[in-house]
Amino acid sequence: MTSYLCEADIERIEWRSLGNHPFGHEAEWRMARDILRMMESFPPKEKNSRMRSLWFCVKRGEPDDWLTLDEYRDYAELYDEPLEMVNARRLEEWQQCFPYETYWHEISSNAEDGWMILVIDNRVVIEVAKGEEDAWDNPRLHETLRKLRASIGLVLEKACREDYEEYLSKELPMRCRHGFIKRSDYWEICGKDNCYDDAKMGDEEAQILAAELRGQQAKENIPRIPSLCARDYFSILKDAYMAAGYHNDTKGLRSAAPPEDGRAWYERFGDARDEVILTMDQDSPEAFSELHSGDHFFNHTFEILAGSSVARVYLYPRPGETGWLLSLSGSITWHSADMARIWHHLNKTGTPVYLSDADDVARALLGEDDLFIVPFNESIWHRGKSHFEREVISCIHFPEEDAKEVIARAEWMKTPAPKPLLAEVVLDNDEASALMRALDVYSRIWVGQYDHIERELQNLTLAFGEFNLKEDARKKAWLLMRKLVLPELSGMPLGASLGIWSEHTDDRGQAAYDILQVVRHARAWHKNPEGGTGRDFDRPWIHGSLPPIQCSCKGKGDSLLTTIVLTPAHAALMADATSVMSSIAQQDLFEAMSHYTMNEEALDIAKSIEELLPSPKKGEGSVSPAIESLLCKLSEITIQSNNARNSL
Repeated sequence: MTSYLCEADIERIEWRSLGNHPFGHEAEWRMARDILRMMESFPPKEKNSRMRSLWFCVKRGEPDDWLTLDEYRDYAELYDEPLEMVNARRLEEWQQCFPYETYWHEISSNAEDGWMILVIDNRVVIEVAKGEEDAWDNPRLHETLRKLRASIGLVLEKACREDYEEYLSKELPMRCRHGFIKRSDYWEICGKDNCYDDAKMGDEEAQILAAELRGQQAKENIPRIPSLCARDYFSILKDAYMAAGYHNDTKGLRSAAPPEDGRAWYERFGDARDEVILTMDQDSPEAFSELHSGDHFFNHTFEILAGSSVARVYLYPRPGETGWLLSLSGSITWHSADMARIWHHLNKTGTPVYLSDADDVARALLGEDDLFIVPFNESIWHRGKSHFEREVISCIHFPEEDAKEVIARAEWMKTPAPKPLLAEVVLDNDEASALMRALDVYSRIWVGQYDHIERELQNLTLAFGEFNLKEDARKKAWLLMRKLVLPELSGMPLGASLGIWSEHTDDRGQAAYDILQVVRHARAWHKNPEGGTGRDFDRPWIHGSLPPIQCSCKGKGDSLLTTIVLTPAHAALMADATSVMSSIAQQDLFEAMSHYTMNEEALDIAKSIEELLPSPKKGEGSVSPAIESLLCKLSEITIQSNNARNSL
């Protein structure tokens, strides 16, 4: 039975991602690659990028998915309590942690040359590099990736349907969408307290300052300060801090300078990492001017309100022919009220100052601008003006408490519904037969039937006597290798199988068998429209994580053509299977088995088996034309998928 992610799995992903970018083992690498192939069946987010993103839905799950009874007892340290009481507490807390039946999340993927990363809601699921292993082993990582692969396969299957856009538009919660709402409307619904620093300023003051800001003189018409030194600058800063209300926080002054000295305020609230302005001659205009000459980098020097890259305020002294002009700029999102008050006070005291983006500040103070509503998993910090369809200053998350009114007043962007990059490949009769044979062998190796490799090798050689002479030695080697790769089959004969639909069988084997079922089913019914009793006529039972391909046929006999509509993920899997057959045909067992394992000891055994095979005679060891042409057609689909990122 296929298992999908539940919300408890997502919670564990978020927990283990705090400060950790884990590398996976061999199995994790392969599953992450499978997921990446599914993701790359969709168009990229941007041109010249391999970044893909899509939304998927998970169920709440069961209490045991969160914590079993024993795990909860250890977690809550309820060792002396009756089990009934412990379980009641567990169920109650589970309901509190997961109050909803379904949850939506966004997964993103990226990859470059042997490296890949999978992220859910900006939390790292796994970061893997081929050949590298995680120093901090996590026993649940393999199971998490297995469930994730199935969940993304389910999205891919739904996305192949014509009604997917309608489904997503209807089901995706508002907290996962983008939209715009007038700031004043947001204030009316939610209040100013929920919107950055808007609550710092009342309506009357906002109207007065906004009117003044809109009357700001052109920069070239503003007078200049004839001379400026560090002490003068700090004195201006003290007035600026007081105008913005920071005088109420003087207890935090760390400087040895007295509170009446502006330096103390600067060291408390500004970015004082550049000590040049603190150590220079405080009364020398020449020393202050030297900050703007030579190679001195002074970006942080004039950061008067320190913070993240989107929460800073600067007061730059700009030199000119007639003197200095103070240029005030910074985060309108977080400091619109502060900058308006600083600008107003400096103007009132006759200090020449110019506020960049004065009109944007005025619009924010009056609530005339738009707020951009972003999904819950996107940061509202790393946003800025002109990044969207219209100019916005500030971003917010969807307010759950006032949801109905916000939904009604906001303008919502269309929900993007990515469509898979479907391709069509037409195979002649020989190519289709080669594909079915390759998929059959490929899936059988995944379930452990290594005897089918022996059969293929036997069919390819003319030296039957020499081949049979070393059969027992090869059989022992195959069994030893399989014990390393599939320990579940230890002690069983070479033809033993995990079972194609077993939960222990790798998804790639199941997906390959799914494709095989669909192709042989379409060909069987085309050849015999009246039907039949063989397995080829049975309805395909899809168990792998990839959606079923579409297959149709036309023509008869050797002229039979098979048309397959598939995603790049299907094409990559079919290419894997065909490559394995190509390697077997060339007696390159090391390369063939490297599609199944990275275990060095197992691959060394594969190499040793090559030495137990008869040397290819003339006409042997070559790849059939059908295999070569099949590989060529499948690689073209992969190339088209990769080129999709360059054609947006």
